[in-house]
Amino acid sequence: MPSVFLYLANEAGVSSDIVGDARQEVIRIYAQIGVTVTWAEPAAGSLKNPLVIIISPITGQWVGPTSLGLAVRGANSSGHLAYVFYDRVQRLAKKQQMSDASLLGVVIAHEIGHLLLPYGSHSSRGLMQGEWDNRQLFFARARLLRFTAQQAELIRAHLMNAQG
Repeated sequence: MPSVFLYLANEAGVSSDIVGDARQEVIRIYAQIGVTVTWAEPAAGSLKNPLVIIISPITGQWVGPTSLGLAVRGANSSGHLAYVFYDRVQRLAKKQQMSDASLLGVVIAHEIGHLLLPYGSHSSRGLMQGEWDNRQLFFARARLLRFTAQQAELIRAHLMNAQG
């Protein structure tokens, strides 16, 4: 089974309970597509090429007004770094009557998707939709927001190739 190694830097000081629940949500979302998620601990230098997710306390000026996160990557290379903007996640979760942890986990899963899928991986529906509307947020609340079958196949293939 393909696996992905993740390191989470909690620069926003989000409570360990919320972060723990968000990590479990990411594990659940990726398990649905047959991918094992392993969360690296700060001292675990033995993990090969973990993807780094930074929970940022504020949103930078360099993203759109509704962006909840940003994956850093090139058009011809996969990335290893993504940001999640906790201030925006918290506001949207409150507005949508969702738990911070649930929405945080979905946003992290989305940004990881950008690091694992080909460049320009937004889709017209599902977890990788570029702008989430009320429909996607309803599915997120119900824990039904997921990758398409094609995206799942691409993610598994990418991870299998990377693992050698």
